[in-house]
Amino acid sequence: MPPRTLLITGATGKQGSAVIDALLSHPLSSSDPFTVLAVEQHLRKSATRTMGWTILRPVIFMDNLSPVFAGKVFMTLLRDTLGRDKPLQWIATRDIGFFAAEAFHNPEEWNKKAMGLAGDELTFEEMNRVFERVTGKPVPTTWGLLGKGLKTGVKELGSMVEWFALEGYRADLRKVKEVNPGMVGLEEWLRKSPFVKGK
Repeated sequence: MPPRTLLITGATGKQGSAVIDALLSHPLSSSDPFTVLAVEQHLRKSATRTMGWTILRPVIFMDNLSPVFAGKVFMTLLRDTLGRDKPLQWIATRDIGFFAAEAFHNPEEWNKKAMGLAGDELTFEEMNRVFERVTGKPVPTTWGLLGKGLKTGVKELGSMVEWFALEGYRADLRKVKEVNPGMVGLEEWLRKSPFVKGK
C-alpha cells in the first residue's frame, strides 16, 4: 500500500504549519518564524516514516499579470526594483496542477521530494520584447513614483520584490521540462491572456 501523501503547493505562514500540525499532532512553537522555509523544515522534522510528502515550490504566477491599472503599478515596481537585466522566473498556474497530479498518481516516485517549478525565466527587457511581439506594445507600466508607493505601502510585497532582486527563484527549468515538456512560456501564456483578449 502506498504511503499517505501530504502535498503542499504554497501553504505558508501559520496556515501551512497548521496543516502539518493537524496531520501530525505535533505543536509548532509560537516562537518559530512562519515562513515557507520554516514550514518545510517543520514538515521534514515532524513527518513520520509512514507519512509521505511532496513539496512543490512554484515561482511567481504569470496569471497574476493584468492589463488593469494595479497590474501596471506592480510591473513598474518589478522594473524599478529588479532593473532591466535581473532575470525573474515565471509559471502558468495550470502547470502547477500537472505536477500536483503527478505527485498523487505516482506517490512512491514523488515521496519526500521537493521541486521548484518554473516555465520561463526572463529579464524585464526580454519581457518587453515578448509583450511587443504578442501585443504590439511593451510591458504596461506607469509612473515610477506609484511603484515606490506600492513598495513602501505594502511591506510584504516590497520585501518579496527585494528578495527577487537580491536572491530570486532558482528552479531548474531543464529538470522541470524533463518532467513536463509542455511547460508554458510567457509568450504562449500571453497569447491567451486578457492582454490579447481585451484588444
